[in-house]
Amino acid sequence: MDLKYRENSVWKTTGVLWLGVAVLNLICLVFLFIGLGFSAYTVIVAIIISCNVALSIIIGIYYLRLNDITYIQLENDMLLVHKGLIRLKRKINYNDIEESRISDNKLILLLTNGKEVEINLDLLKIRDFDKLNIKLSEHVEIRQAN
Repeated sequence: MDLKYRENSVWKTTGVLWLGVAVLNLICLVFLFIGLGFSAYTVIVAIIISCNVALSIIIGIYYLRLNDITYIQLENDMLLVHKGLIRLKRKINYNDIEESRISDNKLILLLTNGKEVEINLDLLKIRDFDKLNIKLSEHVEIRQAN
């Protein structure tokens, strides 16, 4: 079962802004070649600006598509938590969860190896949190922290 990120207008705005940065960098790239022509200096600066354009486009598309990305994937024996653009999904076996609690709108999973995993509940729809709660309740008790 896939639990997606909740819709957020800030993410859409951020994505559009990053794409705007890419367009501005493309304009700078054009003016660089028009104003200075081709030289070793302009080629080096063009490579740097091109990398900035590529990264801006990648980040912009990531933010525009964030609500289509699966935040938490519930499997039969484990759950996978999306950790961001660069980091891989975090795999957590249900058997490795020692304790779980909800504190400050975060679900904190205490693992048997002593590590903690935080799941931001603000990023989930209420229905998706209910599905997560039901699935986790089959394996571990979820306590409310004071």
